[in-house]
Amino acid sequence: MSEITQSMDDKISEALDHHDCLVPLLSGGKDSMTVTNHAFTRFKKYCKPPIFINTSVSVLATRHFVLGESKRLGWGLQMLYPRVTFKEYVVDMANGFPSIGNHRFVMGYLKYWPMKKWFHKLLDEEGLKPIYVSGVRHKESQRRTNNYDSPFVKDGRLEFVASAFDLSNVDVWDYVKQNNLNRAPAYEILGYGGDCLCGSFAKKEELKLLQQFYKREFEHIKWIESLIPIRLMEIQKEISFRESRIRKMSSSFFQKKNDKKKLELIYKQRRNLKVYNHWGDAGSTDDIEQQQSLEKYLIAENMVCGTDGCQMLIQERLAN
Repeated sequence: MSEITQSMDDKISEALDHHDCLVPLLSGGKDSMTVTNHAFTRFKKYCKPPIFINTSVSVLATRHFVLGESKRLGWGLQMLYPRVTFKEYVVDMANGFPSIGNHRFVMGYLKYWPMKKWFHKLLDEEGLKPIYVSGVRHKESQRRTNNYDSPFVKDGRLEFVASAFDLSNVDVWDYVKQNNLNRAPAYEILGYGGDCLCGSFAKKEELKLLQQFYKREFEHIKWIESLIPIRLMEIQKEISFRESRIRKMSSSFFQKKNDKKKLELIYKQRRNLKVYNHWGDAGSTDDIEQQQSLEKYLIAENMVCGTDGCQMLIQERLAN
C-alpha cells in the first residue's frame, strides 16, 4: 500500500467511524477523480453514487465525460441541479457576474443548495448518515491553504471529508497515472474540469480560451452579457416610478420608510449590473472576439489560476 493510498484510507476510515455511507463529489478534474476512484476502490460497499452538479454554466463535454466515466468505472452517477440558473442569478436577480468577493454567494445558489437538498434526502428520507467526499486539498492553492485547516468540515447537518487533504500535486498526478484515470478534456485547456464557469476567479485568458475552444459556452456567456442592458432599463423604469410615487405620496412615515428601503435594494441591483457587467476579470465578450491571437494567452504566467497543477499544464502545452 502506497503512502498516498494510506493517507486517504486514514481519513475515510475516520469518517466511517461516525457515518455509514460515502458520497463523492465529482467534478471531472484530477482531484475529484482521485478521491472518487479511491473511495470506490477501497471502500466500495460504503459508497453511494457520486454526485455531479449541473451548474447550468458548465462545459458540455465535461458533463458527457463524467457520465461516460462513471458508467465505465461502475460508479453510477447522480446529477443535481441548482436552485436558480446562472442566467437567473446574474440577470433576473440583478447580481451581475460573480467576482472573487461574492463567489460564496453564487456557489450558494449553484452548488451548495442542491448539495444540501440531496444530503438531507439521504439523511431524512432514507435514514442514512452520509458524508460528502471532497477533492479539496490543503496545498492546492494559497487560498485553500488559508481557508482549510482540517480535512473534516461540518456546516449545520452537512459533513465533508477531504480524503486527499494532505496530498501534493505530484501525489495526485502519481495516483492518476498509477490508476490509469482520465480527467475531463477541459482540464487540458482550462486547467480545471470545467464543471462551473461562473468566472469568479477567471482571468482574461480564460475567456479567450473559451472563445477559441468552447464556442457554445462562450456564446452562452455572451448571451447573458447581452441581457444586462435590457435588465438595467427595466430597473431604471422601476426606480423612476418608485421615486415619483414617494415624492407624491401622502402616506405614513413608516410606509415611506418601507418604500425607501425597497428603493435602496433596487439601487443596489442597478449598481451590481453596472459594475459587474462582464464575465471574470476581463473586458466584454466583444473585446475578446477582437483578439486575433491566442499565443500570448498560452504563455501567460498565471493563466486561469496560480496552482502548481495549472503551471505544469502550461509547460506541457508549450513543450508540445
